[in-house]
Amino acid sequence: MENRNSNPPLKIALADDDEDDRMFFSDALQEIGIQVNLKMYKDGQALLEGFRKSDEIPDILFLHKGLGLVRELVGRRFL
Repeated sequence: MENRNSNPPLKIALADDDEDDRMFFSDALQEIGIQVNLKMYKDGQALLEGFRKSDEIPDILFLHKGLGLVRELVGRRFL
């Protein structure tokens, strides 16, 4: 039988300006019981700074659509 715990944690980044939403997201990940390395950012600027300071690229990136960064990226057709 395969040991599921041998897989490396899923790297997830979340950018959301609402602290309650960030906590809800974190709690939900804990509830489903998957191994994750979650990095949370309070806004798009903090997310970009986090990316600049780290060589680690997330496997999944969740962005709150209301963040100015998201609107700017969509406007520039980066997404």
